[in-house]
Amino acid sequence: MTEVWRRLDSFPLYLVSSYGRVASKNGIRKVHPKNSGYLEVILRRDNKSYHRTIHTLVLEAFVGKRPDGCEGSHLDANKLNNNIENLIWESPKENSARRNMAVGERHGLSKLTTEQVLEVHKLVGLGMSRAKVARKLGVSTSTTARIVQGRTWQNAVKLDVKLQNQNTGTFGGL
Repeated sequence: MTEVWRRLDSFPLYLVSSYGRVASKNGIRKVHPKNSGYLEVILRRDNKSYHRTIHTLVLEAFVGKRPDGCEGSHLDANKLNNNIENLIWESPKENSARRNMAVGERHGLSKLTTEQVLEVHKLVGLGMSRAKVARKLGVSTSTTARIVQGRTWQNAVKLDVKLQNQNTGTFGGL
């Protein structure tokens, strides 16, 4: 898809592209990550500064104003991918359901592979500390703790058990 630029109705001195870039007469604007992980840009109007998320600006420029009760959703769950082909307006319930569908390696912000998650379980099971496993894999200790506690990556463990059962000829409750 070729990059297309559109003027922002709410900020007429700025253009936004279908790739999620924002420009003014001075060139491409710098974007900054918010604590939530979304990218934002600072725009000026009437001698005031406004912080706006990139995905919201792209949707407003290419799809239209936000419908009541809707929010911007990233189809691939990657908050950094603000290409118009990856964005839609949808209800918070639909957005939450979509985020929950993108699990494991398919989640846009995943730092580990399924194989690495299984390695976390194996190494901790063999007595290695969660902190040491985290350092080995380049993630935080809280990440390894959530994996071991079953708060994240539950599907990886279920898949591993299912494959082990298939290889041994047993088919437990999975």
